[in-house]
Amino acid sequence: ARDFGLFVRRVQTENRAFFPVRVVLLGISRGSRVLLFDLAPFLREVPRALPSELASFLEDERRTFYNMDLKRGAARIAFEFDTVVRGVDFNVRAWPELRTSGGLYGMFNRFVSPS
Repeated sequence: ARDFGLFVRRVQTENRAFFPVRVVLLGISRGSRVLLFDLAPFLREVPRALPSELASFLEDERRTFYNMDLKRGAARIAFEFDTVVRGVDFNVRAWPELRTSGGLYGMFNRFVSPS
């Protein structure tokens, strides 16, 4: 397996019965399976570092990561955890049909336009 989806999301829950909870989710997906990591505990450590197994997985150039918001997630991981995500798919290799149909704009027009 070499192609994976990757996303990073910050979530803050507000509940009057509890203190606010901050969660930073790192999701790695393959097909219909998603593995979620809560990175918030690692933000409290000094220096901030991901577990070595996770960092080596993200930095392995043999893997390809893709997502619509991959640039922001990869930048956050690099800035906050000093881990550079390698194998980023900026050429939309994961969805080659988008390249031949005008990219996201063409896809949007194909599914949403009234023609």
